[in-house]
Amino acid sequence: MTRPSELLSLSNPWRRWWLFLFPLLGYGAFIFYLSAQPDWPVHPPEFFSSDKVYHLLEYGILGVLLSRVLEEYGLFPRTDKKIGWVLLLSLLYGFSDELHQWFVPGRFASWADVLADGTGGWLGGMAYYKFKEKRATLKK
Repeated sequence: MTRPSELLSLSNPWRRWWLFLFPLLGYGAFIFYLSAQPDWPVHPPEFFSSDKVYHLLEYGILGVLLSRVLEEYGLFPRTDKKIGWVLLLSLLYGFSDELHQWFVPGRFASWADVLADGTGGWLGGMAYYKFKEKRATLKK
C-alpha cells in the first residue's frame, strides 16, 4: 500500500504527471480549442500588431510550460539546448496550429503567426531560465 508521503514525493511518477505534463498538454489542448473557433464571442482590444502580441503571449506561456517539463525530466543537461528545443517545439506546434486554422471556416493561416508563436515560446523559455537562474543566486 502506498503511504501518503510517497504520493506527495516528486519521485512519484503520477505527481510529476499532474504537476508538469498535465498543464503542458492541457494548455496545448486549450490552444487547439481556441484555434478551432470560427469567431469569438468577445474580441480582444485591437491595436497595431495586436494579433502578433497575442500570439507572443499565448506561446510565451507554452514556452514556460515546455521549459518546466524539460527541466523536471532532465532531458538535456545544458540550458541552451533546452531553450533550443523550446524554440523548435514552439515553432512546430505553431505551424500545426496554423495548418489547423487553415481548415476552420472564418480563420486563415499565416507564416508571420508561426514566427510570432516561435518567438513567444523562445521568450517564455528564456524568461523561465532567467528567473530560475536569478532565484538560484538569491538562495546563495
